Amino acid sequence: MDKKNKKKNILDFACGTGHSSYVISIYLEPEELVCADISFRFLFFLKKFFVEDAYCVCLDANNYLPFKEEHFDTIHTIDSFHYINEKKRLSREFERIIDPNGLLMLSHLHNSLQYNPGAGYPLRPQEWMSLFETIYPIAIPETSIIEDFIFHDKLDLEKHYSIDELNSSKAISITGSRRKSYDGLYKNIWEYIIKKKVNLIINPIYKIKNKNKNIILKRQFPSEFYRINYPITENYLPEKYVINCKISNYIKNRTLYLNELDKNDILEIDDMMKRYIIINVPEKYI
Repeated sequence: MDKKNKKKNILDFACGTGHSSYVISIYLEPEELVCADISFRFLFFLKKFFVEDAYCVCLDANNYLPFKEEHFDTIHTIDSFHYINEKKRLSREFERIIDPNGLLMLSHLHNSLQYNPGAGYPLRPQEWMSLFETIYPIAIPETSIIEDFIFHDKLDLEKHYSIDELNSSKAISITGSRRKSYDGLYKNIWEYIIKKKVNLIINPIYKIKNKNKNIILKRQFPSEFYRINYPITENYLPEKYVINCKISNYIKNRTLYLNELDKNDILEIDDMMKRYIIINVPEKYI
């Protein structure tokens, strides 16, 4: 990614313990990453284990935000807006603090027309979009984003979905800007992602068993609630996977050490990254 395309100031709002913050930090490399959440304990874990140089702000999302106008190039939040009571106030605050050319990304917004186990206080898709006055929203069914990315290596912001398509989705995502045309078709995303081999481990969703010098992985959900709430995980992540003995020799306590591996081994690792069998995590993650 060119330096000129980097985002200077990014707000990861309702960041939790920092999983999305870490992804933002390694792939976008912002000059300033501000992580905000109501839980001081979550922010402590974020700072200690995920993004040590992030600026952390403990706040209540139902109140006015302590940031100056037009400060952030990007505002991101995931799986949080539906738990906020003062949605209209928060949307006005987002519009106040975002740069005129900035990008707003609201991921995993629950749809009140569909059942969600941890629903919170969801809205209908049209109601989510109507929250904003100066930002033009593009709404996409969440499954479409995930399937386009995983199976077709693209992010399509050019396609416009019907109300019926949005209403039938359990969750939607919204991107928006003050510009009317922030859409576009982005391809070859995986090529950039797999280059970032920061600290690779076997996905914790897999239970490990050693057999004949190979590593046998078996998918094991942390709870039944998790399995039901994230069905695409079950549809996409393989139930079983065998890591060959050569690559297995470079794995210790789930961590993969990239030493003396040839081109074919790297290609296999790239494939495992694309399937989220192996993932990038902070050094202190395990």
